[in-house]
Amino acid sequence: MQRYLKYIFHGKISLKNLVCILFLTAQFSSMLLGRSIHRTPNPTIPYITVTASNQDYAEKWVKSSKKNQKKLKVNKFQNKYLRLKTLKKPFENSNFKKHSLPNKDIKFRKSDETVHASVLKKQNELVLQEILDGKKKFTHFTILKDTDFNFTNLSGLIVLKYKSFPFVLKLFIEHPHTFIEPFNKGFHASGLFVMNGNMRHLSGFTRIHNLEVARKALSKDTQYRYYLDFPRKWYWIPLAQPYLTIDWHDEYHNHHETIKLPGIYGIICDFIETDKEIQQQEIHTLRQISVDVGTYLHNIIDSHVDNFVPEKNSNKIVIIDTEHFPTMVGLDKAMSANGYIQWYIELAGKYVKTAFLRTKQKRMHDQRVV
Repeated sequence: MQRYLKYIFHGKISLKNLVCILFLTAQFSSMLLGRSIHRTPNPTIPYITVTASNQDYAEKWVKSSKKNQKKLKVNKFQNKYLRLKTLKKPFENSNFKKHSLPNKDIKFRKSDETVHASVLKKQNELVLQEILDGKKKFTHFTILKDTDFNFTNLSGLIVLKYKSFPFVLKLFIEHPHTFIEPFNKGFHASGLFVMNGNMRHLSGFTRIHNLEVARKALSKDTQYRYYLDFPRKWYWIPLAQPYLTIDWHDEYHNHHETIKLPGIYGIICDFIETDKEIQQQEIHTLRQISVDVGTYLHNIIDSHVDNFVPEKNSNKIVIIDTEHFPTMVGLDKAMSANGYIQWYIELAGKYVKTAFLRTKQKRMHDQRVV
């Protein structure tokens, strides 16, 4: 570890690469130490089954997928990292309807211009159809980020910018057969699942409520309230109302629950234009601010520096990603890191501890507790 830190300080290895090394080592070891498929499933490990509320709509996505899906009689998934709390609480506490896009004119962030919500909704429906049709270039949107989206099975998170309006659409798509494949969504997504049974689809439901909590807390600080800001955010769900029904089965404790949540939904938020010059010149200051703000908020916000964006022509730093960080990574107490390197190392240690050092009793408790 000291050798890696020496390389970091001399610029030979990035913080991101250090965490990748730790995570990949843990993932590879986990594969080697995994339970044989020929052994009887561990009865103490819960499992879930997932179905679609709108079966006809779900079938369209399966047929449009470029991957030949083997149709399962039951979409079942049993894993020691599943957590009932992570499956249940994000949507339950989201106030989804309250925070849905209102049916009225939406004012732009930095001008008096407006667009009616119906226009945004219509464009959302069209881009969803274009994704369903297998397109990667869209009529009304440009892609900002698609590294967490799988164009083969048409699932994951894709971030889009409206071409005609200063708004962003973060589109979350999961189907019964993709929801049970958390390790097929990329390296970062696999790490989140190990740490707390989390998927971006689930923690996405925490973004708006957590934003409100963070804004209220920051407003009490005499400095933070003047130079920190957030984009406005609203939820959107397609007209098809594609809900997933997730049945939790804990046979060992004779505990069964049913959870319903949107299989496809979006978050519409203000587009924040980044001041690239300040972002590059003040990167070390931004890193320290991100850790300090995370500490002040008891780590409810992800302190990654990319979430703290200096906005062009506003003299404000905008916190763009507001997922509930304890839900993302399974924190059960505040982090002790007071610097950026320590923050990364502490997270890596949390991953290793969860992946390898949990007792059976601790694992069973983590999976059951709500």
